[in-house]
Amino acid sequence: MVQHSYAVGMFPATLISLKVKPMNNQEHDEAVLHRLLFQINMEIADQTPKERELFSNSSSHFIGPPQRIAEDNIRLGLMIVLFLAGTPLNVTAMMRLRRSMLSSATPLKQLKQHLNISDLMILLIYTSSQIVWLITVDWRSNDLMCKLLKFSHALCFSVSSNVIVCIAIHRFSMVFGKSTKRVTTVSLWVAWTLAVATSLPQFAVWTVYRPYETATWQQCVSIWFVREYDIRTKNKTLLAEPLISSTAYSVYHVLIVFWIPAALLIICYLRLAMVVSKEIYCECECVKQSQSTPLTNGNMPSTDQHVTSSRRLLSRIISFSSSSSGRFEKALMRHQCVTMRRKRNAIRTCLLLIVAYIFCWLPYNAFFLWGLIDHDSYQQWHNTSIAFLRYLIVVNSVTNPFIYLPNFRSALCSSHAVQS
Repeated sequence: MVQHSYAVGMFPATLISLKVKPMNNQEHDEAVLHRLLFQINMEIADQTPKERELFSNSSSHFIGPPQRIAEDNIRLGLMIVLFLAGTPLNVTAMMRLRRSMLSSATPLKQLKQHLNISDLMILLIYTSSQIVWLITVDWRSNDLMCKLLKFSHALCFSVSSNVIVCIAIHRFSMVFGKSTKRVTTVSLWVAWTLAVATSLPQFAVWTVYRPYETATWQQCVSIWFVREYDIRTKNKTLLAEPLISSTAYSVYHVLIVFWIPAALLIICYLRLAMVVSKEIYCECECVKQSQSTPLTNGNMPSTDQHVTSSRRLLSRIISFSSSSSGRFEKALMRHQCVTMRRKRNAIRTCLLLIVAYIFCWLPYNAFFLWGLIDHDSYQQWHNTSIAFLRYLIVVNSVTNPFIYLPNFRSALCSSHAVQS
């Protein structure tokens, strides 16, 4: 019989290791075949149990429809929990952002709104389609819908990464005194345009496939899976061409979706932190100096102090100037404190968004690179690890509202208390 072990990732590639033991009635004698096939998918998790059904009994032309397994039930439960938790949170965040935009539409609020839209896209498009897929365990639509869905999945995650980069660029431009409104508008246009452009290849990569002409079921799979299945059923072993092309596309996608945005985030934030920390230090020194050397009578010029005829008038002027300068110094210090506090909050919010993004997105992408370097050791861990790693990316969309909206958690709890 044919045995298969799969390692799946959410996007854009899956590492699949096939260990094939030939059936007794096969004419040729095969050794155990190890290979690394990268399948392209912005959420390849769909295929774990389904493609197993296609590969099972690969020497037979009549394969039964896929059946749900225990792994499907676990994944379905996790997806439902994430969907039910994340969707209301992000809808509430969207309503708060819209109300806030009516009073003052700042560039930062515009960026938060786009991040909220990308999170809702992940939850409403990716997560909901995963739930439907795991319930039906096969594809029940046409080829166009297959391509559109995979394009939408790729678009969701690309937009999410690009908007995070736009937020870092916005903070960076504020520190250097650029026109933040213009920079924000241009960066968002570029973010969405790049996301659409880099997701378009999904239309060529994905297709609906039936294992045989009279089959009553079908799956939405990558073209590399179709080639693999045809090669296996025709008893061929020339797998180099699908391996090279699928690997190239996979590397391209992980670079576009995660590694390049992550590199830009780290560069922007390090530069931002250096500049802002220096400015805050300088402002603190100015405040200390102003506090230690207040404007008093002794500091005022006293060239006329020896003129007895104008001593009284001069003392009144000095008294008035001292009181005015004291009020001015206090106002200046308050303004400086507010400015420093805003800068610290801006840096902290930006840092939290970046840390949450990298924390949730890095594990799967690092796991993918591990498979490139040492796929043998990768195979020992993928079955138990990869599902949790890919769901971390959805968790990022659930937690983002708590980061970019101040007091969101307390407001949510208070509104819930009022309703109850």
